[in-house]
Amino acid sequence: MDNKEIINQLYSSRKLSSNVDYELFDEALEKLDGNIVIDDVYEICKVFYDGTNDDEVMFGMVHLIEQLRGEDYLDCIAKCTPNMNEAHEWAMTLNKRIINSQEYFDKYIAVINNLESHNKDNILNLLKDVKNDNPKKFSEKIDLILNCTK
Repeated sequence: MDNKEIINQLYSSRKLSSNVDYELFDEALEKLDGNIVIDDVYEICKVFYDGTNDDEVMFGMVHLIEQLRGEDYLDCIAKCTPNMNEAHEWAMTLNKRIINSQEYFDKYIAVINNLESHNKDNILNLLKDVKNDNPKKFSEKIDLILNCTK
């Protein structure tokens, strides 16, 4: 089974509405652990679902994609998270984790600066949602990003 098929298995069981879904989801996560590439992240981001019945299990995907590192990972997150229409909360979570990272915060600003204008506008709008979700915690950093990416 290749990664595309395994990611399809994640997608089809992502609502976690039965024990079978849990088993299929966990099995797929286990198969992908340590075996994904940047291109897989674009597809994995489509699996996230805000209406899941178990956030902890869904959080396994966060850890899965965070195994990837570097600017390619940051570029991927900046491009694909604004398109996570059924998983806006998870898109914000992925970005919050980058914003809170000492290792990645400055690099993320540089990545956002290098995006095409359409992608840049999309990620900046998502980051404004992050700011509005928790202004006390994120206003300063989001404002810095907004000021550095004009």
